[in-house]
Amino acid sequence: LEIVGRTEESAKHLMAMILNILDVARLEEGKLALRRKPVSPPEMIEACLRQVTGWAARSEVKLVSALTGSIPDLPADPELLLRVLGNLVSNALKHTPPGGCVEVGATGHGDTVRFWIRDSGEGIPPDLLPRIFDKFVVGPGEGRNSLGSYDTGLGLTFCKMVVEAHGGRIQVESQPGKGSTFSF
Repeated sequence: LEIVGRTEESAKHLMAMILNILDVARLEEGKLALRRKPVSPPEMIEACLRQVTGWAARSEVKLVSALTGSIPDLPADPELLLRVLGNLVSNALKHTPPGGCVEVGATGHGDTVRFWIRDSGEGIPPDLLPRIFDKFVVGPGEGRNSLGSYDTGLGLTFCKMVVEAHGGRIQVESQPGKGSTFSF
């Protein structure tokens, strides 16, 4: 697929938006089958960070991988899990100013794994937090993003639906001016 007049990065962003739209509809209809297999959380995090290293460098945002404890493999759909991590890390990069930091980590507790994405960005307004995973919700100042595309407000909805389809739950903590932490 060639998207004329777009940088490779903006074309990837546009494709991710289209996939989110289609997959949210499939998830709502129960028609998106999970293809579970053993997945290594550290390898998923490394793959995600490789995808965004160039963007982080151009944005002057430090990327940090933080893995703690004994982290077991998970029975998960690797493609969907990587897209969840990618959506959350991309959002963190979009909302973190130059000189800031985005940390992506995981910790293991028995057979459970907790992932987190923490940024030192602008944070989320308190009135938006209860609706942040709802469809078509975008924060103030969002809409047209730095890649020249429009945000659909479906990325976090997609993340929530995929995490729940795996039997998990996603949450966010945020303070304006101090950043956000998404975990699942």
